[in-house]
Amino acid sequence: PSEDYCYSLPPLTNTGNGGSNYEECHGDCDGDDDCIGSLVCFQSDAGGGKVPGCSGTTIDATDYCFMPTVHTGNLALTFIGDELATGSYSECEGDCDNDADCLGDDLFCFQRSSVAGTSNSQVPNCDGTGIPSEDYCYSLPPLTNTGNGGSNYEECHGDCDGDDDCIGSLVCFQSDAGGGKVPGCSGTTIDATDYCFMPTVHTGNLALTFIGDELATGSYSECEGDCDNDADCLGDDLFCFQRSSPAGTSNSQVPNCDGT
Repeated sequence: PSEDYCYSLPPLTNTGNGGSNYEECHGDCDGDDDCIGSLVCFQSDAGGGKVPGCSGTTIDATDYCFMPTVHTGNLALTFIGDELATGSYSECEGDCDNDADCLGDDLFCFQRSSVAGTSNSQVPNCDGTGIPSEDYCYSLPPLTNTGNGGSNYEECHGDCDGDDDCIGSLVCFQSDAGGGKVPGCSGTTIDATDYCFMPTVHTGNLALTFIGDELATGSYSECEGDCDNDADCLGDDLFCFQRSSPAGTSNSQVPNCDGT
């Protein structure tokens, strides 16, 4: 009874979108209600990713049902009611309206409809989709320094040198000195270690996006480049931030934009 045994993970199986009662590692689900039993829906941003507890990699942005907690250590999103008393919501519970609704100082209310931008955005450190547009309490992952020179750093991991060092859509937060805070992470920086974080969600800023060089006048929106002068930016309220000359370094932080 106390002996341990090897086992295989079920393969990812796409039986098409629009169904219901998807089994473990089956999809394409749209939300937790599409999954059978206590399974929840894993939202894939792009192809080539892994789904907890399943073998194989995702194709395109197909979403699959999986068993929460067992393979992630995260709690599943759980709706316990709306407009409950202050401090009523534990981790991964909702629908909270602000941080004060969450239990304790280490939990925060993740506003999916406003801050995250979409009603089905992934709540950090929680499994599943929950109820779209409902907001849930979550904890911040701790800052973790696994050393410089690596790649595919996860959220709140470092020491990254640029956005390309971060996995998926994460970007690199440049720390000037120790004792600082990284958006969406708990703890403080040590020395000038740089960490990957999720842009926009915790800052409201857009991520820096390269759309091409020497495009027509007025082609670049906020946080887009590579502009050469103010006229390249769209509208009178945007300006071209020259990182190589006035700012002094090629990796200087662009105001009100996330990443390198």
